[in-house]
Amino acid sequence: MERALSLGIDHYTYDPTGMAGGVAVFDYNNDGWPDIYLTGGLDPDRLYENQGDGSFRDVSRERRIDGLRSLNTMGVVAGDLNNDGYTDLLLTTGQGDHCHLLLNEGGQSFIDRSSAAGIIHRAWSSSATLADYDGDGDLDIYVGNYVNYNALPFEQHITGAEPDFLYRNEGGLQFSLIDTPLLAEQAGCTLATLFSDYDDDGAADLFVLNDFGDLYEPNNLLRNTGGVSNPPFERVSERTGMRAAINAMGISSGDLNSDGRLDYYVTNIGDNRLYLSQSDGTFTESARQYYVNDGSGSSWGTVLQDLNNDGYLDLYVNKGFLYALDVPQYNRVYLSRGKELLFDDESRDLILPATVANKARGAAYGDLDRDGDLDLVVAGVRLDPAHTARALIYTNTVQTNAHWVQLHLQGTQANTSAIGARVAVYTPDRTIARELTAGGSYLSSHDPVLHFGLGSSSTVDSIVIVWPAPGTKEVLQLPTLDARYTLVEGGTLTTTRAADVVTDLGYQVYPNPTYGSLYLSHPAGEVRHSARVYLFTASGQLIHSGAPGMPYPPRLPIADDLPPGVYYVEIRTATARQRIKVIVHG
Repeated sequence: MERALSLGIDHYTYDPTGMAGGVAVFDYNNDGWPDIYLTGGLDPDRLYENQGDGSFRDVSRERRIDGLRSLNTMGVVAGDLNNDGYTDLLLTTGQGDHCHLLLNEGGQSFIDRSSAAGIIHRAWSSSATLADYDGDGDLDIYVGNYVNYNALPFEQHITGAEPDFLYRNEGGLQFSLIDTPLLAEQAGCTLATLFSDYDDDGAADLFVLNDFGDLYEPNNLLRNTGGVSNPPFERVSERTGMRAAINAMGISSGDLNSDGRLDYYVTNIGDNRLYLSQSDGTFTESARQYYVNDGSGSSWGTVLQDLNNDGYLDLYVNKGFLYALDVPQYNRVYLSRGKELLFDDESRDLILPATVANKARGAAYGDLDRDGDLDLVVAGVRLDPAHTARALIYTNTVQTNAHWVQLHLQGTQANTSAIGARVAVYTPDRTIARELTAGGSYLSSHDPVLHFGLGSSSTVDSIVIVWPAPGTKEVLQLPTLDARYTLVEGGTLTTTRAADVVTDLGYQVYPNPTYGSLYLSHPAGEVRHSARVYLFTASGQLIHSGAPGMPYPPRLPIADDLPPGVYYVEIRTATARQRIKVIVHG
């Protein structure tokens, strides 16, 4: 259900090149609710604070994001770069500018510390990724750089590809640019980067995915050798099967077939690629075999996560042509049927109103409403302000009785964001594994809270966490399911139950089914003045909102003369919400 406007988010990225549009889902003020940062291109960026009541508030001016309006921002990645317990941001920018490091000052404001930190090198930068590649306890930065051009449309006037940047964190918010022959010769048109431990040896490896791979540099996989060279990377693209000369846009990672090894999905112009990890350290490209190659138009941001809590990873893909304004491409979602890697294309649920010309770029996930399932945030780009693309929020409306667990990790010896951690949840019948990363997708950064759908399992035997450097291991026993837990490395496990739990508040909608008129009744003997009622179409369009606390006696008209179809009524309070499906007959 697409609900950006009803949630208070009305934003688009303005970029005549058509390439910008990043999103970060993260908790900037440590209040337990994931917030949203959207890059603006030539327009201002926006920070939306999650109010915890089903709405977001634009706090860009309050948190000093508005001061960045002169930048041409492309993408964003989030992580605690100075280990103070608050999540910072790194913004990538267009041609002629340097990346900008925004230091989070106690959840109160963001201050640009780029120059003082040594983030000064200029290029057209795209995606960035974070990890502690050298094992010293703080986060390093890899920035993927794109091309130089001298006129628009840029792809017809490219003057050369750009080498990427690797910034080593020296501590004290100081970074050094690492320049070696290995990295300098990678003058590819990088659009997606991801630190990910593909060989499960405890060291952060690096995926570098390039556009125009047949003209410049194909995709690269760099294995972290743990100190053999400086930096400790060796190129293993050819022998692992990852060196594809394609127009790569985005990447997502996850254990698709529950074999304990990470698999990778790479978006492209035309056929996308699914790389399944093999026991010998290589990958087999299998997208066509499992009918998730897509094969049409341009794909960008992508997500591999369990969207229906059945315990298996599903696949989401952003779509949108580079320039064609009047040719729609609809975003895609493939729901897994299980370990055999059979997928059902459920993309019809993502079709937008004709008034929204989809041109999606970055994508990121997070449980925005803390109801135990993952929602998706999508950045939309306009090449001209008159275009109608905009940011999208897909709130998850999958109805399931499956259990789930969420885990928020906080490092002490490891980096405080715990980026690079590997977590395995052991149930009586299977193991569900996750890796905590920062970056990937396209220009975007996901919520760092790890989410585990448990399917039919009603118990968890244990959870094993392998922290990033120094690589200590912890084993947890959970007191209950369907909860979010915070674990401090070497310390305490605390339960942080959702404050917006989907539950039965006692409201009733009648008649249901109906022939057009709809009423809401209150819980017997109780008036909830803090509640609000919302009526949505099946596609997520908000058609009514109001306060059900009055009038009293309890009988509130919601709508008359509704056209036939399926609708959803939501009643929300400050602490919970109730969702009711309604059928309207013709």
